[in-house]
Amino acid sequence: MPPSERARTAYEFVLGRLRSAIISGQITGGTHLVQAAVANELGVSTTPVREALRQLASEGIVELDPQRGAVVKTANLDEMLEIYDLRALLEPRCMEMAAQQISEEVLAAAEDLHRRMKAEHDLGAWAHLNREFHQVLCNSVDSTRLVSILQSLHAANALYVSIGLRILTHPLEAGNRDHRDLLNALRKGDSTAAASVSRAHIQATIDLTKAAHQSGTA
Repeated sequence: MPPSERARTAYEFVLGRLRSAIISGQITGGTHLVQAAVANELGVSTTPVREALRQLASEGIVELDPQRGAVVKTANLDEMLEIYDLRALLEPRCMEMAAQQISEEVLAAAEDLHRRMKAEHDLGAWAHLNREFHQVLCNSVDSTRLVSILQSLHAANALYVSIGLRILTHPLEAGNRDHRDLLNALRKGDSTAAASVSRAHIQATIDLTKAAHQSGTA
């Protein structure tokens, strides 16, 4: 195997392990991720660890601080609900527009992501594909400002998707079902159905998060 391919494989291995551990709750918010310690535990050099931490920071799961290093982001209920409330307002409109504008190429890409998500059982990998799925659909809309706002919300939302996956019963099945219904509406060009599925998908997470917080399970 060429050195570049080995390096890429090590990076993907570290990224997958860290992402899954954070999203499953095995590594909790506020945890310091020391590069040397992570590298030693996973049996790799610090280079793929450093690259993986940068990627996780770009996904909004880890924060990189010049003084403290890499720290797993701590969840904040108020921030979480604010992000989901904004998504519930904007994303249905985006899907309503997408139903009239989406190309066959974008639909095919989204359907491929959906197939990969149905075959995926790892929460971390599924959450990453979930973000790609929503971004592919949102990016298809001819509204630069709306797309930019939703990209920002999706980035800030990454940590909270992981919390939702831990709260929900059979979360992957529910998410895959909603995505299937959304794709069906988009393929039919049904703006009303696309907006309705999107709104219900987000609202269900809001309601379950509030209920879990009140019961002390989140």
